[in-house]
Amino acid sequence: MSAHARQPDSTAIVQTQSADGKCTHFLFVDSLLPTEIVIGFSALVHWGESVEDKKESSARPGSLTAKPFSWKSIVSELPVVQIQTTASKAVLLSLPPGRHVLHVHTSASLAVHLHLFSMSPFVFGDEETVMPHLDKESLRFCEQAVMIMRSLGRVISCFSDPEELPSTTKELEKTHGVGIQQQRVFNEAVYHMFCSALGRKLTTEELFAVQTLTGDPSPHGSNDKALECTISLKMTLLSAGMGRQATDKENARPPQCCRQVGKDT
Repeated sequence: MSAHARQPDSTAIVQTQSADGKCTHFLFVDSLLPTEIVIGFSALVHWGESVEDKKESSARPGSLTAKPFSWKSIVSELPVVQIQTTASKAVLLSLPPGRHVLHVHTSASLAVHLHLFSMSPFVFGDEETVMPHLDKESLRFCEQAVMIMRSLGRVISCFSDPEELPSTTKELEKTHGVGIQQQRVFNEAVYHMFCSALGRKLTTEELFAVQTLTGDPSPHGSNDKALECTISLKMTLLSAGMGRQATDKENARPPQCCRQVGKDT
């Protein structure tokens, strides 16, 4: 087998020849935009020496099959590309935005020639060639993280502006998700982000600033018992009535466990 391609690149040429005529490759694509890849497949088949041999071998064309693949799943996906030919054939593979890994299987009686071309970057090769690229965060994940940081920065810059703050806050909620669980996870992530950037735990004033910024009065990990109690309280209120606002009595009187934690601290 011989392969000529840079990783990532817009072209890849692979020539394979094996004893059984079968070979397996992997195609890796990670893009924020739709990707189109032209796949040219040529099969070198054995036509036979006699007329009978030619008729018999003509029923065994070379084949190419490409289907989504994941090392974390044993479920086999349906093929997205199928080619059968005794000569040469080309197809256009269209993929939506995101990260994709395709398992490409080729088969021919003698050898195959495979040519891939695209205006978008991709990686084509064996498992060892593709795996290092899967260790990195996907482009969509990185893009989402950048959008969240930009929205958070706009909230911080407009924090003292009562007119702009509501709109920037809503924009931030739309960026990371408006569900209760997403909001809770995001608030904790903001707290740990500041701790990681400073290399220490937040002071009382800094913690109050983060609580004000996120609109979440929970301790954000400063006290494990208090944090656990706060989560338990929120889950109790959530189970009692989805979406309802806490009453003044509930806000004024925290549960016994929270009051006990307050005494301990």
